[in-house]
Amino acid sequence: MIDLNTLPDGYIERHTEQYYGLLDRLRDRKRDIVPVEGFEPGLFVALSGGVDSVTALKFACNYADNRGLRREQVHAVICTRDNSDLYEGEKRDLHYARKIAKEFAVNAKEVKVSPILRASYVTVSGSEIPILEDERICLARGFATYVLEAKLGAVSIDTTNFSENLSGQWTPGAYDGQIRLIADLFKTEVYSFARAIGVPENIIKRPKVSSELREGAVFTNYERLDPVLFNWLVGKNREEIAEALNEDLKYVERVISRVETFVGRWWEVSHDDQLDVKLWYDKLLREDELVQELHKWRVQKWLI
Repeated sequence: MIDLNTLPDGYIERHTEQYYGLLDRLRDRKRDIVPVEGFEPGLFVALSGGVDSVTALKFACNYADNRGLRREQVHAVICTRDNSDLYEGEKRDLHYARKIAKEFAVNAKEVKVSPILRASYVTVSGSEIPILEDERICLARGFATYVLEAKLGAVSIDTTNFSENLSGQWTPGAYDGQIRLIADLFKTEVYSFARAIGVPENIIKRPKVSSELREGAVFTNYERLDPVLFNWLVGKNREEIAEALNEDLKYVERVISRVETFVGRWWEVSHDDQLDVKLWYDKLLREDELVQELHKWRVQKWLI
């Protein structure tokens, strides 16, 4: 019986070796192009307080400890707004982000994005293009984060995961780090990865929120979502998935319809002028050994 709460044997070690090497190379490149004597590039994470960003920050801390860097060379930016404007999700995330930054002893910087938001109201006030308030918040955070990252000259670690990208739980123009540490992991796999590298259990078990969204995250139960996403990705149809997983067909249709609607926002791979994420996944399977390992594991866990 496969343990659903783990990753393939040896995956963490191979992943760590690969991404430590990538961080080394990017830091060497930064060191070469920044014309400051003695410049030593640090690491940078946009910290929300959720499991994805805390996982990225913990990985950065582990790398720093392994390579003899000081924790103050690990930078965490925490974006916030005027207290009166904060959503409930933002308040909870802010609490955890501050707590983790202190616990990990990193160089944390809080940036208030309210002035950027107010400027955006003026800039687009005469436009006929609707911009949702939630999207404004994501864009303002992204802009502030990019500016601070550039100023520090640090190597940034992205916090994107596969499940949320596939299901459209993000905003165009939101922050995108240089190293996609967990982009190939479904959300339930992120939990396993986080636990393996030492993320505190209270962060892993936190209920999913989306601090930029007034109404919260679109999907919150990833134990339910991930098997649907995977089986669609490998070619199963809606009816097959619903029947084999004993799942509500309306839920399966909602998931797949959302994927088909939103996936074009972030994938630029095309085939005969039609975006096809399944072809993209097939390409990953041919070229990326870590993804090959994960796929075999997913087949055992989820394939119907």
